[in-house]
Amino acid sequence: ILGFSELQSRDKVRPLSNKQSLRAKKISDAGNHLLSIVNDVLDFSRIETGSMEIKPVVTDLYKSVLASLKLVEGKALKRNISIFIEKNKLDVAVMADDKRLQQIIVNLLDNAIKFNKLGGDISVYARVGKNNRARLYIADTGFGLRGGNIDELFLPFSRLGVDELGIDGTGIGLSLCKELVELMDGSIGVEDCSDKGCCFWIELPCVENINSLEDNNLIGMQSLSLVNTMKVLLVEDNLVNSEVTVDMLAVINLDADIARDGEKALEMFEANEYSLVLMDCEMPVMDGFVSTEKIRIKEKERQKKRIPIIALTAHAISGAKEKCIASGMDDFLSKPFSMDMLHAVLYKWLDINFEAEETSTSAQKLTINEPGKSEDGFVCDATILDCEILSRLYNRNTAGSTNFLSKVVSIYLEQSTKLFDDLKLAYQQSDVETVRKTSHTLKSSSINVGALKFSDLCRDVELSCEQGNIDNIVMQDLFQRYLETEDALTGLVNSIKK
Repeated sequence: ILGFSELQSRDKVRPLSNKQSLRAKKISDAGNHLLSIVNDVLDFSRIETGSMEIKPVVTDLYKSVLASLKLVEGKALKRNISIFIEKNKLDVAVMADDKRLQQIIVNLLDNAIKFNKLGGDISVYARVGKNNRARLYIADTGFGLRGGNIDELFLPFSRLGVDELGIDGTGIGLSLCKELVELMDGSIGVEDCSDKGCCFWIELPCVENINSLEDNNLIGMQSLSLVNTMKVLLVEDNLVNSEVTVDMLAVINLDADIARDGEKALEMFEANEYSLVLMDCEMPVMDGFVSTEKIRIKEKERQKKRIPIIALTAHAISGAKEKCIASGMDDFLSKPFSMDMLHAVLYKWLDINFEAEETSTSAQKLTINEPGKSEDGFVCDATILDCEILSRLYNRNTAGSTNFLSKVVSIYLEQSTKLFDDLKLAYQQSDVETVRKTSHTLKSSSINVGALKFSDLCRDVELSCEQGNIDNIVMQDLFQRYLETEDALTGLVNSIKK
């Protein structure tokens, strides 16, 4: 409908009359309004079912604000509203899903325009608090609130008396913003809402002043230098994930011991001194939640200093995070996490300093191909694999002579073969829970070797199982995709050996 309406409005052969143009515009405005409502409702549904994916990365707040402004500047011009940006107060890096952050900012800016006075002003700026969290403010010179409890602003379908202003809206936007920002370990509120306007804010974890970043990369060509010798306990049953994480830690000269389940982690915690624990949540024998609870009990019994425990989970939903915090964990990393994300958590919880070091320039060459033999580098089947992910692994320096990519992929092939057999057996037996757990394990490790399409299918199977059933069509697609992925990765390893 929207497409046909736009085509009709732009028809130069048979242009519309003024009256018809106004009608077409009303159709377009109403259609876009309905589309925004549908999208908001779909987002709510994804959050409620746990299928909303949030992937926090180091994000330049200033760039996110600029990108958001482009989407609302037309509305501001129509109402003669001036938007003032304090750039020097927006030079902040935060941990956020940039797409969702922009969705939140656009919603707040849209409200600031919609509920403002003609010819009014909007100010956008940020502050970094002592708690190492950045707060973005969006203040307008509008009508303020017309009564009601401010806390109700963030409830679905709450309008707090603005209907009398004759302004369209459903009351979904702010409640959706609240859900999204909380999924990113943030919060939202309103500082002032008098008759002179409102000042809304969102607060997110602050990483570093953006002036020290290059190309939106927290570490870039830097590494962390530890003042004191520290050791991390990595609790992870997935061999591929643990190999990649240990390598990320080695980049900053940080040693790690590995426990394959929560029970072993508890034993190692009692026998050794660690500076921090990276705790997977879903593991055999004893999961990360129970292990964390027992570690906290041991700390109290022995009057030991509380050790930071960071959750590692592929479930990027609010319920998962609340469960992690409730069990005694301190922070949350969503799999798959980047080196920047891991280093940001270490910077937050460990007493370490950043010092620049030159990195090796002896990068190895990657040849990205369609299926076939490359003349140099290695063969990467771009129809099956994400070659950029594999390139980063290929170029990573390791202590030994074995190429890191070859090592990680070989581990993946060995582990995934067994998991794939387990998955087929569980599927034949209609064992929903085992299918869910196995697909969950395959999901995150597959991303680390660039098998994104296969990982997406694993995610779909996992979500289906969480609803209590196995999607037979998706399972057949998954089986076929795994065989293709296995062939592509085997060919890749063989090409490196040659």
